[in-house]
Amino acid sequence: MKVIANHVGRVVILKPIDEITPSGGIAPDDMRSLIVERYGFTYVTSGSTPLEQIQKDGFKFQMGKVQSSNRMFVIEELSIFNDGIVVAGKTTDAAEAFIADLTQWAKDSHGFRIDETFWKKKLFLSEMTVQFDRQISEVIASFHQISKVVGDLYGGTYGLSSPFNVSTLVLDYDRASVPPLAGTISAFKIDRRIAEPFADNRFFCTAALRTKDHVTALEAFEQLIPR
Repeated sequence: MKVIANHVGRVVILKPIDEITPSGGIAPDDMRSLIVERYGFTYVTSGSTPLEQIQKDGFKFQMGKVQSSNRMFVIEELSIFNDGIVVAGKTTDAAEAFIADLTQWAKDSHGFRIDETFWKKKLFLSEMTVQFDRQISEVIASFHQISKVVGDLYGGTYGLSSPFNVSTLVLDYDRASVPPLAGTISAFKIDRRIAEPFADNRFFCTAALRTKDHVTALEAFEQLIPR
């Protein structure tokens, strides 16, 4: 398996913002300027944006960067909501590096009340395109028999002769049996890339995992596919 591209690595921290802001408060315009100066964001939500829109979409900073452990990470978006923050980069490593830098700086330099509870509720999303070396259809023991039955029926109905293959694989849990917060977690999905030949064996993959764990899961999945 080869990772063709990392598309999104998103980290959500669920923590009411009014529980971490300085006791004496801080002017939103001042904080916005400080964040832009430190991270070089090229777009920021306008101060004239209606409050209702900010509450719905978040207060956004886009296209910045952060230095961490001798690496430079591009941060595609920071969104601040009343109940937490959302940070997106190409990988969750980038997003977590940014959050670590942001929170330490905000605490040390501006009196934000950041403690261990800040990290208690954390959600992840990883999206990437991969190319498998094996055919994922082989995970279904009776796939060839099933595809022949369906293919023959489609052929008889529409005159199609192109063979069927697996396009989407989704692993999920019983969302009716889990707490509401868990119900917001993305399923593990493998979707064949649209408009690309089946022979290319490329898939758009989604998981509510750190990027590195997402890769580990996909590699383990492919190793279990019969050759």
